[in-house]
Amino acid sequence: MIRSNAKSSTLVPIYVDCSRHVLTPGDLLNPFLAALSYTGRIEYHVMGEIARIMSSKDVVHLIRMLNEKLIDANIKSLLILDHVEELKHLSRYWDMRLTPKGIIEEIMNSDAIGLICSFTSLNEANNMFGGLIDLFIVRKVDRLNKHDTTQLLSSLLKDIVIDDDSLEWIYELTRGLPLHIHLLAAEILSREVKNISIDVLREIINSALNEPHSILHMGLRIYHHELLKVIRGRNMIVKLLLLISKGISSASSIARSMGRPAQYIAEYIRRLIEVDVLAHGERGVIIKDLLYIKWLSKEFPSNFPLGFQP
Repeated sequence: MIRSNAKSSTLVPIYVDCSRHVLTPGDLLNPFLAALSYTGRIEYHVMGEIARIMSSKDVVHLIRMLNEKLIDANIKSLLILDHVEELKHLSRYWDMRLTPKGIIEEIMNSDAIGLICSFTSLNEANNMFGGLIDLFIVRKVDRLNKHDTTQLLSSLLKDIVIDDDSLEWIYELTRGLPLHIHLLAAEILSREVKNISIDVLREIINSALNEPHSILHMGLRIYHHELLKVIRGRNMIVKLLLLISKGISSASSIARSMGRPAQYIAEYIRRLIEVDVLAHGERGVIIKDLLYIKWLSKEFPSNFPLGFQP
């Protein structure tokens, strides 16, 4: 979701991963010091005011002071809050009179600070921020069609020649998910090849999935952990996706195979559809993230039969 205010001659982006780095009010406000440094002035007498535990009055005062200093310096700051729903777990660090929603609202009222927030679940964001959502432009990150996938790959790979069979397979693996397209492109670039055929591409992907420190492997590991934050139940996800990849596609059939109640399985399927890993097909649910399934089979081999191919 995007919230933008007044324009400015200098735009300074500030990125904060709320799921990893925000533990206190200070963690959320400290990055603004980097924006102030763009003015060329070193001391602003604000470092001492950003404390681990702050009262609601001090937090509001500090945000307003930062806003004024940015305006004076003709600087626009764009605050990018990734996984903003994770702020809900941090209430114990905040003055009870100022919730995470209150801080977001105060930032939104600042003329010099634009705001972009990413979240996994719109329902969670609505529960957390209520009517504030109506003040944002909300956009879902959609998958690309085959043509746009090819266009994105061409722009990323530039001078590398890639044949039509390889482009077709990349689309089949990614189903147009921009994150996975970028990961594959970065992995190809790291291999320093000039021409990509289907055989070369298969070798690159298979090698990368077997190398724990490859770009593709590490990127898919992060993707997996982000999914677990939303869905939870690692073993359940792996077993469920394995059965679906074998063609067992209804909640009742999966439930019988796993010895679990159908309603229990249906809830996991619903969550996986919500995060765009699964989709409804003509004969039941289908897997959209084949590249992710290939990674799972390498990461958790004991759950998959020898020689498994999604």
